[in-house]
Amino acid sequence: MFWRCCTAIRHQILLAARHQFEEGDVLHWWHPPAGRGVRTRCTDDYLWLVFVTARYVDATADADILNAVVSVLSAPELRPEENDSYALFDTGESAPLYDHCARVLNRMMATGSHGLPLMGAVGWNDGMDRIGDGGPGESVWLAWFQIATVGLFAPLAEQAGHGDDADRWREHAGRLGRALTQHAWDGAWDVRAFDDEGVPWGASENDECRIDLIAQAWSVLAGDPVEDRAYQALQSTQDQLVDKEARLIRLLTPPFDQTDRDPGYIQAYPPGIRENGGQYTHAATWLGVAYAAVGDGDRAYQVFDIINPIRRAADTEGADHYRREPYVLTGDVSGAGARSRQGARSW
Repeated sequence: MFWRCCTAIRHQILLAARHQFEEGDVLHWWHPPAGRGVRTRCTDDYLWLVFVTARYVDATADADILNAVVSVLSAPELRPEENDSYALFDTGESAPLYDHCARVLNRMMATGSHGLPLMGAVGWNDGMDRIGDGGPGESVWLAWFQIATVGLFAPLAEQAGHGDDADRWREHAGRLGRALTQHAWDGAWDVRAFDDEGVPWGASENDECRIDLIAQAWSVLAGDPVEDRAYQALQSTQDQLVDKEARLIRLLTPPFDQTDRDPGYIQAYPPGIRENGGQYTHAATWLGVAYAAVGDGDRAYQVFDIINPIRRAADTEGADHYRREPYVLTGDVSGAGARSRQGARSW
């Protein structure tokens, strides 16, 4: 069973690599069988190929996957006035998977005024699509994710004889770490991002989106050793985002509602719905992994218990309210009003 799963993961990695452009950016999504998809300025999309490849090699010792030759897509880059482009793109030249990963890490070295990665149209939370769409906006979470990815992939680069690449990426990760220390820490947690004007989101000064979960979880998941401030960030997450009474792990709080600033289409969701302050299960699992990484088994279990759909449908009243299957995780769980604790996207 293990090797059957590994074969499927290997296939998926190479499939994803075929949907990368020559410049290192990738399709945000595509439609089989033809493969039409959308080219965007979503920045975290690029790095998942590298992160998952490194995790796969670590788990399987199949470093030969880096030599697998995979084609790329070829098309003119998005024009300055274009936010995205949907098409059936041409197939370009082929290269080893290592080259695909290297072009991503090289592209992601661009930083803004705080020395943090440019957020682009989106940095994981698709609804925050106007924080950095003008160009200068920066993502704190993306900095932690880059540090984590470099930490996993640089040793593979060295083993493959690309020590210069590994050194360059590690130097970049070091600069990101120093920038995070200088600019991202808000006293008890990390801010989420800086918009195009350099004003933070996810900061104590914000009336809405005062704290965001993923920046805190990835400050731990970025690697060892875990700094004291990351422990404090986890405690702030526990205090402000883990709602034990409602059995929710909120993505951010307070939700966007009345702010005059424009974070993006996330404001189109009512407060507490989906990415706008509800439980986004994808992010909640990262919190559980972060607790496990620091040896806090009780809180790691608490996260598992909260997101477990069986627990939400343990009796008739709960099942009627939850309104989703008890055997599959929903993409999100609502967190406000009469719909609080009601499941959303599912099978």
